[in-house]
Amino acid sequence: MAKYALIRAGQIVGYRELENPKEIAHKIDKRGDGGPFIRLVVDPGKPDFNPAIESVTKETVVKEKTVEVIYTVVPRDLDAVKSELIASIDKKAERERLAHITPGAGQALEYAYAANEARAFQSDPNGDFPLLQASVDAGEAKSITEAADLVLARNAAWTKMGADIRRRRLAGKRGVNGATDVRLAYDAYVAHGWGG
Repeated sequence: MAKYALIRAGQIVGYRELENPKEIAHKIDKRGDGGPFIRLVVDPGKPDFNPAIESVTKETVVKEKTVEVIYTVVPRDLDAVKSELIASIDKKAERERLAHITPGAGQALEYAYAANEARAFQSDPNGDFPLLQASVDAGEAKSITEAADLVLARNAAWTKMGADIRRRRLAGKRGVNGATDVRLAYDAYVAHGWGG
């Protein structure tokens, strides 16, 4: 089956799916007003485009023997694209962070205090270290020394991952902000690991 447009007075008045246009040939121009005429619709289908940076316009053009559908890919507004890409970078960076740490401001504060206690313990083991002791009491570590080592090892691993996320986030945002067109903005977004 093919798609056909019904044309009356040069305007499309409807569409029909037909195996053979002769199916409705007997209905054409019964009123003597020059229509409706039937024309094959030529529609190549929507082209590939990146909705993050482009939009597609569609135009239907009535020609002598066909009705052609024409798609045009148009770049989106640069400032809007930049804003969306930068927001996306921040969201994705946070998602990456949360894959390695527990969410919440209180949890982040606890991590920071535990790391401070672990450093203080390594400098001078004489003192009160309630967060390290909590790790021992919970069975996570057998001693405060082991708890301090565990906290510092986790902190070092997180700092390395966090630094990589931060570097890619800042470089990506800088690249997007400095772009002079939407394609360059998207390329900067992808180049620093935020695309897809």
